[in-house]
Amino acid sequence: VGYIAASIKSIQDVEVGDTVTNAERPAKAALPGYKKSQPVVFCGIYPLDGSKFGDLKDAIMKLQLNDASLIFEPDTSVALGFFDGLHRGHAAVLLAAVEGRRKGLVPAVFTFSASPQRELCGRGAPRLMTVSQKERALGAFGFELLYRVDFSALMEMEADAFVREVLAGAFRARRVCCGFNYRFGKGGSAGCAELSRLCAPYG
Repeated sequence: VGYIAASIKSIQDVEVGDTVTNAERPAKAALPGYKKSQPVVFCGIYPLDGSKFGDLKDAIMKLQLNDASLIFEPDTSVALGFFDGLHRGHAAVLLAAVEGRRKGLVPAVFTFSASPQRELCGRGAPRLMTVSQKERALGAFGFELLYRVDFSALMEMEADAFVREVLAGAFRARRVCCGFNYRFGKGGSAGCAELSRLCAPYG
């Protein structure tokens, strides 16, 4: 029995059952590890003191090291937009999403890898920021998660499906922030009013 000292920044970077090998003499194949368990009990956990959300999150993540059957999926506060250049309007949306951290939500950004206008029309304004510049700028705001997808993968998705499957389902969003002119859904059929209405049933 022994231990390994590693510069792991996040507990989520490793899982119980991971194979440890030597870089100079690597293993031919990784061990199968543990099969992920299928959850049968679900619950939401909140601290009595709202300022202790961070401590609760850290405690649950540490508990995962000792219990591989524990699956922790944090709720998120999501900012929607392309966010190229990060002008004042962008900053207002991003800061509103980051405010969700006070309620124990993980700040996240949902954006596209290329401008929707360019994807739809084949033209559009030139980019003001590279991908790496945008990632650094968003990180400086305090975002922990960045979801960057191809617009073509969602351009045929109806507005209600986007809210149900992407925001409420995949991202577990409990707070959604966007600009006044944000459009989503097939053909840009929905805007802020529709987003508010469609999100209401999911809290």
